[in-house]
Amino acid sequence: MRSKFTAALAGAALTTLAACASNSAHESQQEGSSTPVEVVESGQDLGLITAAPVAGWDVYGGDVDETTPIAAADLLARAEAFDGQTVVVEGTVDAACTKKGCWMIVKGGDEEMRVRFQDYAFFVPIESAGRTARMEGVFSIVETPEADVKHLLEDAGKHEEAMAHVGSVREFQLMATGVRMRE
Repeated sequence: MRSKFTAALAGAALTTLAACASNSAHESQQEGSSTPVEVVESGQDLGLITAAPVAGWDVYGGDVDETTPIAAADLLARAEAFDGQTVVVEGTVDAACTKKGCWMIVKGGDEEMRVRFQDYAFFVPIESAGRTARMEGVFSIVETPEADVKHLLEDAGKHEEAMAHVGSVREFQLMATGVRMRE
């Protein structure tokens, strides 16, 4: 049991780019190691962060503060004021990583933010689009390098757009410690 936890923890330490790579097998070997690493399914919690069940919500990751959330549209309209702050935000999921659910896009008015999951400790279902999500985490305005933008576009199934993309992108990001989705 301890070796499975150690292997899962080692797998969680991989970069986000490597972690999103497609892998159809349920077991894989970490590069340079003979230790098998269990590959988890979309929406599965790795057990590193766990929250208690909440009626009416599917819970991923850690607890989400019970304070009244800020609407995603309000947060994104005043992004500079919230940069670097821990927030509880609620919005509609527009898309999720189609490989493992290791990120999602939440819309707010004409803007959107990428939601990633702290320490790669949990995933959301890849079919999350259209669901209402309440998330807690640190909001930031980041410059995403060109290579990462291309990778994220590939993960979203936007292959032609990924090939044509040039340059880095300024984007809004939430590094979530916990996510709830309405059932």
